[in-house]
Amino acid sequence: MPGFRAGRAGDAFAFSAAVWGAPFDRELHGTFKAAPGGKGSEIRFTSPLLLKTPIIFAIAIAFSIWPGVWLTDSLIPGEWGWIATWKWYLPITVLPLFYYLPKTWTKSTKAAWASAHESIAAIAKELDGTIVP
Repeated sequence: MPGFRAGRAGDAFAFSAAVWGAPFDRELHGTFKAAPGGKGSEIRFTSPLLLKTPIIFAIAIAFSIWPGVWLTDSLIPGEWGWIATWKWYLPITVLPLFYYLPKTWTKSTKAAWASAHESIAAIAKELDGTIVP
């Protein structure tokens, strides 16, 4: 299983595996719990977001927009009597983020959900278990 690692003492989970949801990947954490009456056990799953990619996205966006204003202003000088560069550049670079980021987040969440279900099905198959919603 991709990205599988067993939990260590003190971890809140017994094992974890990679869940692909490009660009925002997640991790699948599984914890064991004994079933009532001593009839087997139960695995509970959580899927926390890996924060590396969202942080990289935020830094890239923050450090690319204002330098873009400066670069564009150097290519189209303000002395030509046009509108100040930042007044038209910021809306055409920032406003699309309100469309792109939610759409990307939704797409990534759906892909991670599907990948998590594939991993859970593989785990259930290996353990001869059943999946209960």
